[in-house]
Amino acid sequence: MTEPHVDLKTRLRMAVAIVGTQSAAATRLGISQARLSNYVRGENAPGEDILRSLSQISGVRLQWLRTGELPVFEPDRPAGAERTLEQMTPGTLLNAVGARAQQDPAFYWRTVAYLRALGAPKDHAGSQVSGPPSDADKAADPAPKPPVPIVPHADLADLLEARRAEMIRVVARVAAGYPFRWEGQPFPPAIAERYLHAPGHAREAFAMEVDGASMEPDMPAGSMVVFGRETEPGPESRAGLAIYEDAAGNVKYTLKYVHRYENRVHLVPANKYLFKTEHVTPERFRHLYPVLTVFKPQPGARRP
Repeated sequence: MTEPHVDLKTRLRMAVAIVGTQSAAATRLGISQARLSNYVRGENAPGEDILRSLSQISGVRLQWLRTGELPVFEPDRPAGAERTLEQMTPGTLLNAVGARAQQDPAFYWRTVAYLRALGAPKDHAGSQVSGPPSDADKAADPAPKPPVPIVPHADLADLLEARRAEMIRVVARVAAGYPFRWEGQPFPPAIAERYLHAPGHAREAFAMEVDGASMEPDMPAGSMVVFGRETEPGPESRAGLAIYEDAAGNVKYTLKYVHRYENRVHLVPANKYLFKTEHVTPERFRHLYPVLTVFKPQPGARRP
């Protein structure tokens, strides 16, 4: 069987998901969450000491973290148990994992996040994270086939005029996990480095690539999300890009399910087992760009 391509930042994300949240993993590693986030996003490469510590707290093989060489975990063969392990069937293994998952929901969702990061197909039962509203679920369409074409800005001029009219900006990666800050030009920028072919959407629509696991399984990491015109949060939960001020006055951006209730704007993750709901006063909430379409990545596809 051909080994799936799993790059370093994906391996790091998988190992962190096994530990729990980025915050928990950073604490156990003895580093800041911002530093760990830089590693997971691929902005910096962790040193040998970080890889070794992450291997120890997550249980994955150090060699797999370094190079992607399978297997992910060391074979677990306790003394005197060889015969039992040799007789274990796939059904027995699934029953064992299922029993643990029923007792520990966090274990179940970490396992799901790990398998999806490997590029495995969606679990056979088609289970979804409980909580997100049905109207927002409709926005999470299956991945298109063939993959969604991405065109560099320099190549736009080579397209036919009708084709250019169907391209929308890919302005950045959007954090689905911990909020990020937008530096530099106004948001969303008028010109982008990449463009997405998304016929049927208005010219003011824009796209962002999901980076993080808080919207699993509805909008997994690597998904391309199309956002529409700015709107106001209402009593009905709606997936969207939320822009708000934190307690220190910093402007933050995050992808969440958003609704207003009892004089609070609630920012709700799909993956509630690994991420917390945030609450913002209406005075600190700035903008909501609703999700129009979600293009999920193909299993095993490399991110551009």
